[in-house]
Amino acid sequence: MSLKDELLKFSKESLTDMILQLTEKIEKLEARFRQYENFNTPTSRRRFRRNTDQDKKENDDPRFPGRAKNHDGAGIKLPKPDVTKEHKIEDKNLVCVGKRTQYKIDFVDKPIIVTKHIIYSYKKTNGEIVEAPNDLSENIYGKGIQAFITLLKSIGGLSHQKLADVIKSLRSDLTFCAASSLALTDTISKKVQSQRNRLIKKIRDAPYSQEDETGLRCDGKNGYVWVFCNPTMTLYEVNNSRSQEVPKKILGENYDKPGVNDGWAGYNFLKKRQRCWPHLTRELDALAVDFKDAIPQALHLHELYKKALNTKKLPKKKRMNMIEIFNSSTEIPHIINVLSTTKGCKEFATTLKNAQPHMFTGVEYPEVPLDNNLSERRIKPVITIRKNSGCIRNEKGKRFIENTMSMIQTWKSQKKDIYKKLIKYAA
Repeated sequence: MSLKDELLKFSKESLTDMILQLTEKIEKLEARFRQYENFNTPTSRRRFRRNTDQDKKENDDPRFPGRAKNHDGAGIKLPKPDVTKEHKIEDKNLVCVGKRTQYKIDFVDKPIIVTKHIIYSYKKTNGEIVEAPNDLSENIYGKGIQAFITLLKSIGGLSHQKLADVIKSLRSDLTFCAASSLALTDTISKKVQSQRNRLIKKIRDAPYSQEDETGLRCDGKNGYVWVFCNPTMTLYEVNNSRSQEVPKKILGENYDKPGVNDGWAGYNFLKKRQRCWPHLTRELDALAVDFKDAIPQALHLHELYKKALNTKKLPKKKRMNMIEIFNSSTEIPHIINVLSTTKGCKEFATTLKNAQPHMFTGVEYPEVPLDNNLSERRIKPVITIRKNSGCIRNEKGKRFIENTMSMIQTWKSQKKDIYKKLIKYAA
């Protein structure tokens, strides 16, 4: 018997009840699905990704994996050689007719060397005992290893046990352990504390700040790591709270520079805010996939974003005139009004209405970006640590992120030699 025949057995009222029950179940499933897949979910993490025009194009046209078509490669930039060796044949019967140069980048024969220092003591005529001059520290591990371990921890997010395994693989007769790795990295974390304190002041004095936060458990308790940054500086703060007390602590309660963020309520105390446009456009794009009536407004919002970016290049008077146009009844308010009556979009209409006063700060102040992409990139190294380690265990882990990683990311953005900088603060 077919499904149609089966359904004909039911009365109209029974079929209506069945449809209502199914509709309710579908709505509950969709709500659960959106918790795991929404506009904030990275494409790589989405369980079911709809095919786009770009996907179809890639599927139809075979593409060679790796480098782009017609790309010859950028080559390698060779550093200044540390050692120059000449290869010659000492034979009087041969005449040199030319030469070629070949570079080789490699580890030295023994990446880790153990040096035995014998320091002699001497007795002065007055009976005082003195030692021969030396610059040796009490730490058995040299500054190079301390810097290397710290750099590897910050970049790879490896556990201290894995870091110990790396060191022992380079020199098998070493009895290097996870506790040694933790002690060495924490020594540097303590020494760069003063640099971090100076960095806080520099962040406050900068023309603007970009902010973001993400979850990070500490010793079994939920917590967060915050990032405050600009193109040349990065500062991390680990805290159990996600309230405005954290940005107030870093930026100051009377911070009067523009702050770029994703609209989290913890930043509402800022007098000048720039709402991240990509966050808003992504959210509306996601709604437009499920609710086709939102497509025209999604396109309109993208158009306004492009216009806002181009307006940043204009003189101040024209920029201010354009801001008035953007806020006129035919632009942002129009999108809000239409979405407030569009199925499934009422909540976003409220979000956009709350964001509107803070969407054009970057147009008024051209140095301020309209997106918060920088802070999202700067917080990724901490996310890498979270993925590999799961959480931080104690105050030492907190100190490493706040002090060491803040300085490493700052030095990196300033194109400093990070390894040499770490050696400077090694014990």
